[in-house]
Amino acid sequence: MPVRYIGKKVTVKATNDLVRIYYQEKLIAEHKRAVRRWQKSTLPAHIPGHGGDLHGAYSAEEMISWAEKFGPYTVRWVKAELGRFEFEVQSYRPITSVLRMLNRHTLDVAESTSEAALAASVFTVKGFKSILSAQSKLHPSKENRVNLNDVFCAHEEEEEHGYGHS
Repeated sequence: MPVRYIGKKVTVKATNDLVRIYYQEKLIAEHKRAVRRWQKSTLPAHIPGHGGDLHGAYSAEEMISWAEKFGPYTVRWVKAELGRFEFEVQSYRPITSVLRMLNRHTLDVAESTSEAALAASVFTVKGFKSILSAQSKLHPSKENRVNLNDVFCAHEEEEEHGYGHS
């Protein structure tokens, strides 16, 4: 589907061989239907960035920069994922999903997970999540993340100064 229709309500009509997409009763895209569930059928003209229309898409540089915050194995995993698809932009969704998951864990867990995923050639979000779960059990949290209670909670200070809660 052309990127200018993202977020719009469309109608999809499918036969055994074709998928047609309509916007306000006007045909906007037609693809051969994929034979297998995991297959994709994409036209180059419908990919963000072709013809200059990025529609707010990320860039590879942004993905790599985000991965650098975790470490070298995460950067290598992201670079490998960027090269897996026919159109680079197709890797942005799984990469952002993985990086968001890693954001909820310590740097040790993030890097060990990325290292294990690379070693096993795991590039699906589901597979990465499975490894992340196992790695988080192997590397108990050492809390090298910011504790938001330390930033926002001033109850102890108030009690020390006689401003306790009633």
